[in-house]
Amino acid sequence: MSESETAPGSNPAAHQGQRLVRVHVDKSAGFLLRHAARLFDTALQTSLQPKGTAAGQYPILLFLWEKDGQSETELGEKAKISAPTLVRTLDRMVEAGLVRRKVNPDDRRGVRILLTAKARALQAELLTLGIEAEERALEGLDAETRKSLVASLQRVIQNLDLPPRRWRRAGR
Repeated sequence: MSESETAPGSNPAAHQGQRLVRVHVDKSAGFLLRHAARLFDTALQTSLQPKGTAAGQYPILLFLWEKDGQSETELGEKAKISAPTLVRTLDRMVEAGLVRRKVNPDDRRGVRILLTAKARALQAELLTLGIEAEERALEGLDAETRKSLVASLQRVIQNLDLPPRRWRRAGR
């Protein structure tokens, strides 16, 4: 009999208890994902802070090092963060001297985000710190397990990236 079935005449409350055991925090994928993300964020923050950079700024820098001069909209979409959060993050990055805003000459309502010389000078060092934080997180996992983990996380993101009303219809 599967874990989701109950025997005829069995106590439904006992079955409910079995289901609750399955969502115990140390066995819950959701809890573990959230906990791992917080721990990774803390490790990255600890590494980046002495360089005057925050973990929340790191993805923005990655996208700008890849292609400088992107719009706020492009950066928000790539980093998967809301417009208000992005604006606050960019404000702090401007204050730290990492980026500057420039009005888009083709669309005066649009703003381009440009790296400063300071951000370019920090690129190699910050990339190394980011890689070291990831290596610390994945220590003890072989290459195949790491590849599988990344694929699994991409699938989780794909599953959850749908608007909530579509979760059921998509069979997820």
